[in-house]
Amino acid sequence: MCTNQDREQSGPSSRRLIERRLVEVLDDAADLHSERSRLLLARQVERELNTRVRVTDLPLSRQWFIRLLEICAERPGGMAALAVAVAQMEPGGVTAKDVAQLAARWEQLGTPRGKRATTAETAAPSIRPAWESPTPERITGAPNVHGLHVTEVQALAAAFPARSASQSLLTAAGLAPEQQPSWAARSALEFWTEVNQLLTAGALVDGRRKILAAAAERLPENPHFGGFQPP
Repeated sequence: MCTNQDREQSGPSSRRLIERRLVEVLDDAADLHSERSRLLLARQVERELNTRVRVTDLPLSRQWFIRLLEICAERPGGMAALAVAVAQMEPGGVTAKDVAQLAARWEQLGTPRGKRATTAETAAPSIRPAWESPTPERITGAPNVHGLHVTEVQALAAAFPARSASQSLLTAAGLAPEQQPSWAARSALEFWTEVNQLLTAGALVDGRRKILAAAAERLPENPHFGGFQPP
């Protein structure tokens, strides 16, 4: 019989397995082995989280990635930020795709480390619809040549969680159906993270503005998109 304690332990255990796999994926990426590349990755994660990220200098790259994963796991949105950061450094690459898939699975499993889940959090997805967010962050039309910000990826995943709505939005924004990621066996967060990889790779000129403007047009009452004013 599965006890409450067993249920509480199953989530973190699964997350630890995903974290180990993420370390392997990152450590296997030759482009991330140099010290400069790792420092750049940390800066990209820092920019996405909008908070200070400092990884102790360690002798082995694997040890460095383990510490980076610990930091990302402790901070809300940290894994999604890592996925966006890797996609910026390796647009459309295998490593970026693997990290996006693993990060999305990790985010689905529950509450970040060090944070005690509330009743509302355990009953709802980790990314909530915009109308349930207590203090939604407005998205502005400021230029971002690196693609969508992590908060924008999360907001799009929450507002457009279904395949038909997401694909319709992208088509309206100018991304042809054949260019869009496959939806098979994907979460909304994973889908929109891969869309962001396409944007950072240059698949759609001025893609960030076009997608957010299309979202604002469809959901003008949505507090996440209502502040977006296309030029």
